[in-house]
Amino acid sequence: MMEFRFDFLRIICQHEHYIPLNLPLDCRATGELYEYELTDSYCKNHFLCGLLLRQVSQALAGGRLIRKMAIRIFRDLLVKHELDVRYSEKEKQSRIAALYLPFLTVTLEHAGRFPGSHHSEKTWSSSQTILQASDQNTETASGSDSYPPSISSRTTTIASLSEAASRINAQVPFDDEETKYLILCMLYILKNLEQTIVLDWFKQISSSNSKLNSWNTPFSTLRPQQDKMYSKFSSVIDFFDLLQLSVKHLQYRGKASITTQSPPKHAVKSYFEQKYQENIRPTRASLKSQNQAVLYVDSQIRVLKEGNFVNELGLVVLDLVELFCCHFRFHLEKDEGNNVVMSKVFGVLLTFLQVGQSEKMLRHVFASLRSFIHKFPTALFKGAGEHCGRLIYEVLRCCSSKLEIVRHQAHSLLYLLMRSNYEFSGGAGCIRVHLQVLVAVSKLIALGQDGASMSSSLIALRNYVSGDKVLMYTSLSTEVKDLIKKVHTVLQATSRMKVTMHVYV
Repeated sequence: MMEFRFDFLRIICQHEHYIPLNLPLDCRATGELYEYELTDSYCKNHFLCGLLLRQVSQALAGGRLIRKMAIRIFRDLLVKHELDVRYSEKEKQSRIAALYLPFLTVTLEHAGRFPGSHHSEKTWSSSQTILQASDQNTETASGSDSYPPSISSRTTTIASLSEAASRINAQVPFDDEETKYLILCMLYILKNLEQTIVLDWFKQISSSNSKLNSWNTPFSTLRPQQDKMYSKFSSVIDFFDLLQLSVKHLQYRGKASITTQSPPKHAVKSYFEQKYQENIRPTRASLKSQNQAVLYVDSQIRVLKEGNFVNELGLVVLDLVELFCCHFRFHLEKDEGNNVVMSKVFGVLLTFLQVGQSEKMLRHVFASLRSFIHKFPTALFKGAGEHCGRLIYEVLRCCSSKLEIVRHQAHSLLYLLMRSNYEFSGGAGCIRVHLQVLVAVSKLIALGQDGASMSSSLIALRNYVSGDKVLMYTSLSTEVKDLIKKVHTVLQATSRMKVTMHVYV
């Protein structure tokens, strides 16, 4: 029955006047507000979209085949909007994306089912608990009497089993394909929306008085007074968890990994069908060379598509993080940045440094990190040292990159941290960065990172200090020289220990 429903919806959504029938009006022109939830009034104003989104929302709580069918139909519909030349203008795309605002809320309702989230294991264990409880109820109902079960008892057993199955389906984690397309649909909508609408959505989900989701666990790490304050940000925290998951799950795998995969069958098939229609009969040698040429061209196209796709995804995520940081600074700076919202936002930025990124993408990432340092010096240099330590660790790890541009960006960011710490302390020094660099160097050496890259980083840091005409003759220069001396001492001691270990072995 569900398959027939989605087949019918697929046919309706392919209608050429599907968008005008949904009345994509600008609500702000009439003084109204956009609806961010799947309410009756939304379905009344945008009937076809409301009908589709309600079926998709119900399908996400159903079986795997139904989920995949619903996600595929919704994905194809968004692709159709993107490729429709009638709506290629930015303003039209924004109005179309505004039609699907409730989909963002629907996605957040299922945040606990995405793999890799901080509560996916708890969600799956709870579904197993439900299944065990239903099995026990079934055994109790069937084994309580020695008499044959009546029709009513059988009906009760079937009803309890179906209820347990539906509850389990609503908590089963999404697989990789479902995760990919759900995240892409969400980011497509956010990419095309105007910033004012996205900000209104942020305010709506952060001001709702909804109870904490049963899978939300990060609040256990907060103080009791913070728990009450940040409980309303549970949806925002889930949203940034999804952004972090998108960076990890849809990362760039590299040219070698993409080219080693088998090409799609339609590429080779279309080539030989074209040759057959042209009545060309190639020899075996020419057939082999032509096949290799087709595979090479197809692999290069796939590499370009994959790189552009991941770069666009990363830019959308960075724009969303920057937008939130600009308009919610008060909430991020609460308790000197020692709060769960700041931790989630900062974690998204650090994820870009932890997973593979292209050279162009890393330039934008380092630019976002520089902006973060200027916006939130209190969180880095006055609050808990966790944020500063995590950032310095990832920056020092990037100092050993094979790409020269990445090493250069990492060196400049490390110096910016020292200078910002010095200016934040009023010229009293950069003690926090000094200590965190030593801690990070010790960790990286313990993991086997080459000391030569550390030495080159120190040389670059010294060059930055000598080239800074404003702070050249201040105590910052002495701080940097002292740090370089201590790091060299650590590196020399480590190398001696390795030599001694090999001698005794």
